[in-house]
Amino acid sequence: MGAYLIDVVAFYSPWIVMPAVNSVVPLDVGRRTLLGDAFVSLLIVGPFGILIFNRWVRGGMLGQTWGRAAVRIRLVDEFTGEPIGIGRAFLRDVAHVFDTLLLYLGWLRPLWHRKRQTFADSAVRSVVIKG
Repeated sequence: MGAYLIDVVAFYSPWIVMPAVNSVVPLDVGRRTLLGDAFVSLLIVGPFGILIFNRWVRGGMLGQTWGRAAVRIRLVDEFTGEPIGIGRAFLRDVAHVFDTLLLYLGWLRPLWHRKRQTFADSAVRSVVIKG
């Protein structure tokens, strides 16, 4: 849970930081200016760039997002112990929708499942391990 919260803060960080920057260096967002357009573009593209890099590229290739690294856990293939790759990391995040839609039951499933897997983990054959 702690790892996920860190990753969520990373996703929202442009929306947290950029208004503070705007209060120090007014970007005149109301008028069409190059700096104002860059600001708006960063607010739109920035969080998704962070999401793609952190959750899918870094998380898929290394097994660790920034949050997972902070709490010292890794996401790996349940059979090989290797990182699951970009595509499966993406599919895992998509499958987490079902963990949520089922009254959050999928998120609670690790409490009683022998491999401590959510439904999304079972679907993409991944496990979270210490280290």
